[in-house]
Amino acid sequence: MILIYFICFLDFLSLGILMPVAPVHLGSLGASRLLIGGLTSLNALLQLTTGPLVGSWSDSKGRKALLIQCLFFMLVSNVLLLFTSSLFIYIVSRIIIGLTGHVQILIRAIVASTVPKTEQNATFAKMGAAIGLSLVVGPLLGGVLNSTENGMFKIAVLLNLFNLINLGASFLIADTKTAKESKDSKEKPILTELTQAFTNLLQVDWNTFWDLFLFRFLRESGYSAFFTTFGVVLMEHLGASQSEMGLTISLFSITMIATNLSMGKIKERFYADDSSGYQRNLHGFLGLTAAFGLLYLYTGFYLYVLIMLAMGVFGAVLDGTWMEMLVERTSENNKGTITGSFESIMQMANLVTPIIATIRWRPNSIWQPSPNNFDELFHDTKRKNYLTPSSNSSSIKNKPKPPTPSQREVPKCRHCPEKHWHRDCPVLKQKSGAHTKPAGGTEVPPLPRETLAPRLPGVKAKVGGRTADRPQYCVRR
Repeated sequence: MILIYFICFLDFLSLGILMPVAPVHLGSLGASRLLIGGLTSLNALLQLTTGPLVGSWSDSKGRKALLIQCLFFMLVSNVLLLFTSSLFIYIVSRIIIGLTGHVQILIRAIVASTVPKTEQNATFAKMGAAIGLSLVVGPLLGGVLNSTENGMFKIAVLLNLFNLINLGASFLIADTKTAKESKDSKEKPILTELTQAFTNLLQVDWNTFWDLFLFRFLRESGYSAFFTTFGVVLMEHLGASQSEMGLTISLFSITMIATNLSMGKIKERFYADDSSGYQRNLHGFLGLTAAFGLLYLYTGFYLYVLIMLAMGVFGAVLDGTWMEMLVERTSENNKGTITGSFESIMQMANLVTPIIATIRWRPNSIWQPSPNNFDELFHDTKRKNYLTPSSNSSSIKNKPKPPTPSQREVPKCRHCPEKHWHRDCPVLKQKSGAHTKPAGGTEVPPLPRETLAPRLPGVKAKVGGRTADRPQYCVRR
């Protein structure tokens, strides 16, 4: 099981590294906000259409072999990230990830097939803790690397290293053969295997799992809308910096880790009689509803972070409950199919929500390609008052600039009764011997020599090849 936890950790560590960096990188390549939200939805669409297929295909082909193939294509995708200056190559890389990034589906199917049912809850809880730990380290590591020179290239190299390690570790996992695979161990053409995968999906009794799928869809829709506008709220409206955003994500992940590790004690103390899991679902959704309601009040940075931590607690309780209910309702031959379909519900929620949240949040700026906007958006800003959003409610882009000299109020002169800048005072210009033309156009002659200070000692200077005294005067003030 250590290999399983290790693969889960590195897989989500790669995701955590890219989480705060990807929007900044896309913005620097000229992507608009709508394009960034569209890429999120495209990835969700690809995961949605291929997730159940991969899960069902693993029931026929074998989970270990399919895991190795998925990790290989993910390596190809990460190699493309080395070309950091091309927006098109980045999009192609994310498309490949969307098609083949199903490591978690296969890992959960392997656990469901190899671990006894009495130990599966503890195994899934430890997997959740490993995932949470990776989401603590990942955003911080990504922020540090991205702030250095050629940061995105260094991140791409690190992602390739993690993927190579995962690919090597996948060969050491014990092979799991299902009943279907043992009956027909001959190699089949890929078209036949794909057809069988779709057939397995149609044979699933969806009436048994409709409540779990509905619960997850509702929760993931709320999470997707929240995290789509998460960075905008923190940086533009609460004045947080990019490092503070990464720290907030890390605190959220730490909360999920602690809750996952405590799931056994939580169930034993508060939900000993809740064998069906519906009571935990009720309390979890009530807590999330209260958290989303408090977010609407929009009171300040610290309360915003506390609400996020509460969301992490209730979300972890729901995740652990759903996996327990899912394992109890599945059979040996359809674990991969059901697990893949269940994981795809998250992608279904992410299919439309990012675009809708982007349009509703910033309707006038989603079409603008804006590398400059992202430079301003992710620039560190000093927050004057954490608990007063009104002092930071305006966006960084629209903050008023300091007035120019022509926009400032003209002060009263100290040398004359007029109002003008010190450098424009005609009295000072007369005393210095300069010929000036005031606004009226009349030339002001220089002051007579009698108004000047007594003559100072001359300064020796060469004039025409001989040394002579050069008189100096100072102006009386």
